[in-house]
Amino acid sequence: MLDMLFQEDNKDLGVLINSKNVLQNLSYKLANDRNSIYFFENLIYNIQNYFTLDRMVQYHFKNDFDAMFITLKKFYIALQNEVGTTKMSADIIKCCNVFPDHIGERIIILISHLPIMELFNEQVKFKEMLDLRVDLNSTFMGQTIIDHQEDVLFSEGLFSKKFPDDSDFIDYKLRNRFLDKLEKEFNDSRKDELETAIMMISSLFKETNKNTVKSLKIKLGSTYWDEDISVSNKNFETFKNVFLALNESFSEEKL
Repeated sequence: MLDMLFQEDNKDLGVLINSKNVLQNLSYKLANDRNSIYFFENLIYNIQNYFTLDRMVQYHFKNDFDAMFITLKKFYIALQNEVGTTKMSADIIKCCNVFPDHIGERIIILISHLPIMELFNEQVKFKEMLDLRVDLNSTFMGQTIIDHQEDVLFSEGLFSKKFPDDSDFIDYKLRNRFLDKLEKEFNDSRKDELETAIMMISSLFKETNKNTVKSLKIKLGSTYWDEDISVSNKNFETFKNVFLALNESFSEEKL
């Protein structure tokens, strides 16, 4: 009886006990799976050209992006829980310190993709949300969307809906009002902030030398771990200063 009662709990506890192994195994999969390699190799190009990509290429990239973004964010949070936020990136990277061999370095390299992925994710969310705006005056088959909604909900007849879908109750006027506000916020400052931040990070990935790119990713991943470089509206200037310092450090190293 008790073995069944605690069966799922014991599984969860087993994961917690072996959490470091879980992180190590996942980092290997993220770094070496062919699909993951292809995704990361094309990430910057697809982000830079996302809105002009072929429709099917865009569709498949967005699906892969969402899956990878969720996985990497969870991986990052799990890493914080395992290692602790007081550990610096240098501690993680150091061979056989936190992780055996060069696994810590691999993990920091994986983390380096998060800054631009977070920026791109917000940029696309804005676009998807603003695309929900509806022209309340446009007509289809002689009806505006509000007229159609009235018919669906209140018309009497053999084919009228007895049990409407939730979508039939959407307050389009209210949603449009919210989207007007969101669009103003986006155009007033956020649009330029996101584009500037994405351009900044993308510019670092123009290098073709593998060793240079590896060094860059270690610096970017280390900065992401050690500093708060999130690019929210309220700390965009902080992001710029941290990033410019990183860029200058990288440029000096190349010399």
